[in-house]
Amino acid sequence: MAGPLFGVGFRTPHAEAISRAPGAVDWFEVLSDNYLGAGGPRRKALEQLRIDHPLALHGVSLSIAASEPLDDAFLKELRELAHWVDPDFVSDHLCWTAFGGFQSHDLLPLAYTPEVLRHVAARVARVQDALGRRILLENPSAYVAFRQNEIGEAEFLAELCRETGCGVLLDVNNLLVNAANLGVDPVGYLATLPGEAVGYMHLAGHAVLAGVRIDTHDADVPDPVWELFEAAVSRFPEAGVIIERDDRIPPFESLAAEVDQARVRHERARGCAAQPPRARGARRRGAEPSPGPTWSALQRDFWSRLVDKPLGFEGEDLGGLLADDLPVRAARGMRVYSDAYTASLRAALATNFAALARVIAPVDFERLTAAYLRAHPPSGHGFRALGDRLAEFVRSYAFESDYGVPPEALADLVALEQAQLEVQDAPDGAEAVAPEALARIRPGDWEGARFAFAPALRVLRAAHDVAPAVEAAGQGRDPERPLAGEVAYLVYRAAAGVRSERLAPRSAALLEALLTGASFGEACLGDGSAGEEGARLLVLAASHGLLTRVVIE
Repeated sequence: MAGPLFGVGFRTPHAEAISRAPGAVDWFEVLSDNYLGAGGPRRKALEQLRIDHPLALHGVSLSIAASEPLDDAFLKELRELAHWVDPDFVSDHLCWTAFGGFQSHDLLPLAYTPEVLRHVAARVARVQDALGRRILLENPSAYVAFRQNEIGEAEFLAELCRETGCGVLLDVNNLLVNAANLGVDPVGYLATLPGEAVGYMHLAGHAVLAGVRIDTHDADVPDPVWELFEAAVSRFPEAGVIIERDDRIPPFESLAAEVDQARVRHERARGCAAQPPRARGARRRGAEPSPGPTWSALQRDFWSRLVDKPLGFEGEDLGGLLADDLPVRAARGMRVYSDAYTASLRAALATNFAALARVIAPVDFERLTAAYLRAHPPSGHGFRALGDRLAEFVRSYAFESDYGVPPEALADLVALEQAQLEVQDAPDGAEAVAPEALARIRPGDWEGARFAFAPALRVLRAAHDVAPAVEAAGQGRDPERPLAGEVAYLVYRAAAGVRSERLAPRSAALLEALLTGASFGEACLGDGSAGEEGARLLVLAASHGLLTRVVIE
């Protein structure tokens, strides 16, 4: 398709509407972090999307400006995803997200200094080499500015593009937010970026709060963003457009209507005879870094003011770290980051452990999650592993209220929810073994046969029957008290979603043996009826594509 593409960020609730109207938009932007290492329905949905539309991969976890080493495993997964999707662009943010081995799950601001420019340029070069392709970096929204800043953000980005060959994902909404928060000149910003650097643009809405604007992506594109977009089009007429919406997600048809509006405004701006914006006195970079704290030291100071603070906290002296002569006070801006850290992680835990959040009081859930995150701060780039130690933590946690069950029962509840979460997005196995292949195994070969399974199948043991409680919470019902007693579940991914079925003790032991590599004969211990049950479990696994290999010894 000739000319700029106009599209939206892909969100799972829109999948059905997109299939009914595949031509409503030109292309989609996909959140790459959601698909790294993921299989099952999530992978299948992306496969269909990439068949029907051009795609862009956009991430939030590259942490290009962090002081610690780049995550080689993350880069490997991103390279594999990009190779499979073959997107028009791969992008992330000009920010850092982690420090000291722990994740903020937020886009944290840079100090714009020569030292940081050299540091980021070296990392961009390494990322592009690892991916085998150019990357775009998005201009981030910000709520504070480091006192040590020596270079304007636009000049920093422009120099980064010149030195590394990377490009820019121009977020028009973020630029407007920063104009209000930090006094950035948006017209000068557009003029400073190299014309060929901008791959495409983001359009979104934001929240206007007392003393600060916050990039929320939860509303329609407002008029001021549309107006700045038209100025950006006159500067970057070939750049495509993506409408972003991450919260209060409307019907797909509403976003498609915004895309149509973007097309109209883009055409009008391209046909306008006005001259493109010109720079207004951008600050130039010095040849040598100014003396002062290193970038790593600045990050450490910022991080210490970010983590484990109560909501609404504004109580620390920031004068030595952040500029306080901007439209947004440094303390108010820092509160945005510290509140986001607490609120986003708590919300992720509430989503991952919906049954637990439903059965205990909100105050207990807040206290539990705060204590858990203090003991086990997030270290992975995604949310799937955020609560992988929560069951263990709950077993010894002292709740304020008595819920009529021991902490062990709540821990079992958490363990089942975590197992379901992991199974839902577990990587697909190798080529699946069809059920018919089991029928072709000769009777004399069953004794020594060994089997391999996809990661989306596992056995979970518990001291309480918590599956009914998880099911009830998932349906919005108040669950009954779980019964005490040793129980085992087969947790697996089926076409209709994740299933959790009770297993008899012998069946659980048999399947556990097969999962750990025992032969069929070793697992059954010569018990003929156990052999029948083992065959049933193997057929069940094969019927859902979860049996990946049969080895006859």
